[in-house]
Amino acid sequence: MSGVLPMNADLPRRPGRPARPVTREHLLKVAREAFSQLGYAGASMGDIAGRAGIRKSSLFHHFATKDDLYREALSSVVVDLGVIVGEALNGEGAYLERLDRSILATQRYFGAHPVAARLLMREFVDGGAALTAAGDVVIAVLENTVAILETGMSQGVLPKTDARQLAISVLGVQFQFYSIPEVSARLVSADVFAPEAIERRALAVVEHLHRLLGVKS
Repeated sequence: MSGVLPMNADLPRRPGRPARPVTREHLLKVAREAFSQLGYAGASMGDIAGRAGIRKSSLFHHFATKDDLYREALSSVVVDLGVIVGEALNGEGAYLERLDRSILATQRYFGAHPVAARLLMREFVDGGAALTAAGDVVIAVLENTVAILETGMSQGVLPKTDARQLAISVLGVQFQFYSIPEVSARLVSADVFAPEAIERRALAVVEHLHRLLGVKS
């Protein structure tokens, strides 16, 4: 019958539908890599689409705006960290024991996710449009860190000081090593993402933060 397509015929794609569908998680992974390398302003939707091997219109099919993509890419890292830190802090043991577990878990996460620390550090440094696009995500990280420190101070484990100033210093120790992996690798003469290097760094950060926080033994 004329005008009727056979059942196995290729149907035309709807506008905006990817020719080679990719998962949302894959697009977020690509976006995290692009934003961590180029920053919010430097990474365009076209660049991210190219890295993912799809057309820009297909990327917009998943994320309506660059702000939406950036916010979700950043939020996915923060949510992951929030879960592992929350599990460590809410587990059994005294405050210092739980704090140490959270530090170790954070360092192991950064070691297992090479772009995560660089992405977060870029967000803290870039500010401006990036901070606007991120919404309350970054502020939540800071406020949560302040709350953790204030709990230690209220329990007498940490000396009382300006928790907000201290939180910035703590974040620097936590993020810096993995946010500049090329520099860190040259300094420690090792692949910073190798398992033994990750564990060495995790233990070192616990020691460094004990001194920075003035932990009372």
